[in-house]
Amino acid sequence: MVEPVTKAFMAASVATQAVGFVMQGQAAQRAAQAQAAVLAQQAARDRQIAAAAAEDQRRADTQFKSKRRALLGGAGIEIGTGSPLLVDADIAKEAELSAQRILVGGEVTARRREQQAQLAQLEGAGARTASLIQAGGALLRGGVELSR
Repeated sequence: MVEPVTKAFMAASVATQAVGFVMQGQAAQRAAQAQAAVLAQQAARDRQIAAAAAEDQRRADTQFKSKRRALLGGAGIEIGTGSPLLVDADIAKEAELSAQRILVGGEVTARRREQQAQLAQLEGAGARTASLIQAGGALLRGGVELSR
């Protein structure tokens, strides 16, 4: 038969172990939430960077077209008709396509980070649930040991 003092120590040990499991799960969940928040901020930043890069691309393309027009005009070529106008239209299409590609790339990166954030949240919730199960198991094992 187990002495009362020993039972008290065993009960305290089991309770401490159960509380430790719960605290461990809570800490894992908080860490996952913090990681998810960082990933969400990075996703927003990725979108901002892509938007700025697309704007830079558009600005560079506009400058290129302006220089081209100035050179053609300086050479006496009529830029408002015929081949020069068609080339300008093609340049404008390609310029916008480049800007759109930059935006799509930024969106893909941002969505990947958002998915990582969601996964981190799920992992945190899973860690918390696992810790509660471990705590329950520890309490059950301790109850069995104390009843002997």
